[in-house]
Amino acid sequence: MVAAPTPAPSRPRERHPSRPGLAVPLDRRPRASGQVLLVEPDAPLAALLGLVLRPAGLRVATVADPGELAAWAATHAPAAVVVDTDRVALRAVAQALERATGPRPLVLLTGDREPTLDGVGRCPVVGWLRKPFAVAALLGLVRGALGD
Repeated sequence: MVAAPTPAPSRPRERHPSRPGLAVPLDRRPRASGQVLLVEPDAPLAALLGLVLRPAGLRVATVADPGELAAWAATHAPAAVVVDTDRVALRAVAQALERATGPRPLVLLTGDREPTLDGVGRCPVVGWLRKPFAVAALLGLVRGALGD
């Protein structure tokens, strides 16, 4: 007598960040790409930050807000995320990251105050810089977030 094949165990699933009706297996979420993601709604400032990071050999992508982050992260996974906490809600960024890719290291940029770390969830904060900051300091924190 031949035994019937055992069905494959079902994998844990979660909702797709940009298509709530679609469930995505947890192990099929995007893997870390080595790419740095800038979350910056001010396009000229985002371009300037990219000009600082790219010549250092870093791959950089930019999104303007947590909504764009969720859509982008559905197919990509940043290795580290730089967030302008003066212009973007840190809690929303951390939640979008955790849903789409799992926790990722954060580098925070702030104006005149120390950032409030409430709501970062499981995303580790590597460090923060007060504007204006030295390019070397930003590169050091980003490389630290990447494990370089």
